[in-house]
Amino acid sequence: MWASDSVRTLHGMARVRPAGRDQRRHIAALRRDTALNRLSTITAAIAVGTVAAVGALGVYVAKAAPGHHSTTTPATSTGSGGTPAPVGNSGTASGNSGNTGSGGLNPPSSPPQSSYSPPPVTSGSS
Repeated sequence: MWASDSVRTLHGMARVRPAGRDQRRHIAALRRDTALNRLSTITAAIAVGTVAAVGALGVYVAKAAPGHHSTTTPATSTGSGGTPAPVGNSGTASGNSGNTGSGGLNPPSSPPQSSYSPPPVTSGSS
């Protein structure tokens, strides 16, 4: 089936010369450089992904966090004359009681009083 000349040629092709010292160093340097390039690419991709994730999270938190101005209508109750009266505006000169709608905070009935208390005394090294 095979001619005798072709078998010799195949055997000759199959022989591998052992790599010399310089060739091994060159191959090792190529592998090292390839690995460093791959690592640099992965590091850059992680950095870009992190920056994008932080930006997206910042936008989400900025939109979802309370404290931004919103336009809501104030709650009203019916006064004695049948006219609606704003809730929570009694006793304030400016008409703004700090109540931001249902479930908001109401001002205290009397202003806070300051009191003096002596500072605590501690002794020892602790």
